[in-house]
Amino acid sequence: MARFGNNLKAKEPVKASIHPSASDSRKLIHEALERSEAILIVGVCEILYKGRASSTLGSGERIVIITKDKALLIHRSCGYRAVNWQPAGCNFRVEKTSEDRLEITAVRMKPLESVKISFDRIYLTCVLDLIDESKICLYASESDMQKAILHRPSLIEDGFAPITSEKEMPTGFVDILGRDKDGNYTIIEIKRGRATREAVMQLARYVEVFRKENPNTRGILVAESLARGAERALASLNLGFKRLSPKKCSEMLREVEKNEAKEIKDYF
Repeated sequence: MARFGNNLKAKEPVKASIHPSASDSRKLIHEALERSEAILIVGVCEILYKGRASSTLGSGERIVIITKDKALLIHRSCGYRAVNWQPAGCNFRVEKTSEDRLEITAVRMKPLESVKISFDRIYLTCVLDLIDESKICLYASESDMQKAILHRPSLIEDGFAPITSEKEMPTGFVDILGRDKDGNYTIIEIKRGRATREAVMQLARYVEVFRKENPNTRGILVAESLARGAERALASLNLGFKRLSPKKCSEMLREVEKNEAKEIKDYF
């Protein structure tokens, strides 16, 4: 059966044991480590760290994660930061003590340090044979949107030609200054997400300065969307709007980088 896409897996991607004994949990964890599978353990534990310094954390209910590449993360039930952790590449030792406690020790060789987790009670041991091959896609910042427009001015409109970017003005810095197909100065103000009325007023201040000497100066607000009231403000101030998504800019920049890398490779 296909799990998703073209990745075929006959076996179940998740194995879980609720309230397992220390022996059963040890067996699950040991086998998962040998197969390089991810592991999730929830229970009452104490933690001892030895390394550049030493620390102890008393008994508490915690979430322990061992990733496929042998990193260790220990979380409390609140907050997003791990209370203890070790990077990928650790060596793990899993033991059941004579007191029927489960002990997991993660050892990092350089620098030499270790984290030992001693479980009094185990609520859940879960083994996860998960597939995640997707690449993270970080959509463009305002700076990246600016780069995309400078590289491909037609993203604004046909005939638009940038002159400069980050031009200093009495009221701030113009993102892009250019001319349209008719030769009129055109000021571009970029906002990554939803542009507000304040963004419209910021653009209006730039245009007002330029119109003193160049009455036909245009202003175009570039953003993914407009907040309530912004569209009316644009119309009343005779300013334009261009809808442009950060995602589109990000994809375009990646394509440019790919083509440039290919050109360099072909050259050599």
